[in-house]
Amino acid sequence: MGCCTGDAPGSPEKGENELMKAKSLAAALILFLLGLLIALIPSFSGHRLEAQAEQTVERFNESIRQNENEESSSFTESKDGDFPYPELFQAAQEYNEELYRNRQTGFTSISAYQEPSLCLSDYGIDDGVFGTVCIPKLGVTLPIYLGASEENMAKGAAHLSQTSLPIGGENTNCVLAGHCGFNGADYFRYLLSVHADRRR
Repeated sequence: MGCCTGDAPGSPEKGENELMKAKSLAAALILFLLGLLIALIPSFSGHRLEAQAEQTVERFNESIRQNENEESSSFTESKDGDFPYPELFQAAQEYNEELYRNRQTGFTSISAYQEPSLCLSDYGIDDGVFGTVCIPKLGVTLPIYLGASEENMAKGAAHLSQTSLPIGGENTNCVLAGHCGFNGADYFRYLLSVHADRRR
């Protein structure tokens, strides 16, 4: 008598093998999609962070434009000597002069550069944005927040307290801090590729 080897069509063992293959394929597909999602999360997060920074810059610029009829459109002196937020500008100048006179004696600990130099809400600015920094060669424009805390650097550029506020002037030295890539957002990632123009 002959011996039969292998699975007969319709046998329970063949159905189990096909079911196992289908389950393995489904598991592999799920793992692939999960891996793809994990790989793309930083990219999505980065785009979201960059979009939020751009929106913040636009809101800041719009608030400055709204004040154009009354005052200058930037924190630097205009031709007629007007400033937006004149009280804030005066306080920033006094802060910078005090830093220069005292040789930054308040720069004693980490918290010294993380705390805001001025309380912007005292001047009617509730979003915490002091200004913007624009680097056209990189296509980067970020809001500037006062105090180099992790929270502020996650949202854009941050002014390192106990250094001059970014308003210009004599005897000033402003330091801005920021991430060279944060959760997928570029921010200052390519800053080293920008070379100073020495053709003054």
